[in-house]
Amino acid sequence: MLQRNDLKIPAAPRRLLLWAVLLLLLGATVGHVLARPDEESTGTSRQDFLDGIKVLGAVYERVFYNYVDDVNADELLDAGIQGMMDYLDEHSQYLPPTNYDNLMMSTEGEFGGLGITINVRDHFPTVVSPIEGTPAFLMGVQGGDRIIEIEGESTFDFSSDEAVKLLRGEPGTPVTITIDREGDDKPFPLTIVRDVIKVESVPYHFMIDDIGYVRIQNFARSTTDEVRDAIKALEAQGARGIVLDLRWNPGGLLEAACGVSELFLDDGNLIVYTKGRLRNQNRSYFAEDRPGT
Repeated sequence: MLQRNDLKIPAAPRRLLLWAVLLLLLGATVGHVLARPDEESTGTSRQDFLDGIKVLGAVYERVFYNYVDDVNADELLDAGIQGMMDYLDEHSQYLPPTNYDNLMMSTEGEFGGLGITINVRDHFPTVVSPIEGTPAFLMGVQGGDRIIEIEGESTFDFSSDEAVKLLRGEPGTPVTITIDREGDDKPFPLTIVRDVIKVESVPYHFMIDDIGYVRIQNFARSTTDEVRDAIKALEAQGARGIVLDLRWNPGGLLEAACGVSELFLDDGNLIVYTKGRLRNQNRSYFAEDRPGT
């Protein structure tokens, strides 16, 4: 049985644990910034919090040195932090360096892959949406498809990062996935050839009579400029109104969504506000007149 005074944490795990605690205290998670609230509002004293950290360190030490199989220190630490995130809501996430790099790549770069956005639902990587014009889209992959196997390997309890590592690869190489689709009698295999996936928020725009149509498939760093350019092109063709198609848009950067909103709002209008547990976490976003808008 672990006691709260079991604190003899060896150097390597102690160093990793220290960094984990520092990252958490500095708010290095996506979705929620962690801060110390008033003790009266939580019913938890500062000492209770520190005691909890000590227990966490003791568990980390026992597992690292006494588990029947060898464990990777970094992976064990990531799993512990992810366990805390899983206790919260689905929008609270911890991003290890690899996951963070993948996020940055998906919002502002290009890579070899299938062209799908995924997250984990009910223990399996699940397609949020295919990116239009990509191999996955052209092969008929749909939002909500569960990827239950990749190259014959079960993806049960895979993290998004584990799935991404297997799905991405050199352009021109094939990968076979098994899809479980709601409404189908049984899962089916699908072989897709990877291609260079360029992150493009506005894949196309066109006119329907005198109404402009703009498809926005995600909110990335370049989205505001892409939408602005599309609107200018449609207005030059005589568009009297604009339809923004956000279907299957999985989201993205809040600042990009606010930037698009500014294109349609007067200066000073409230776009959106975020409200956290603490007052200093609250933030309001207002429309601003910018050159070219």
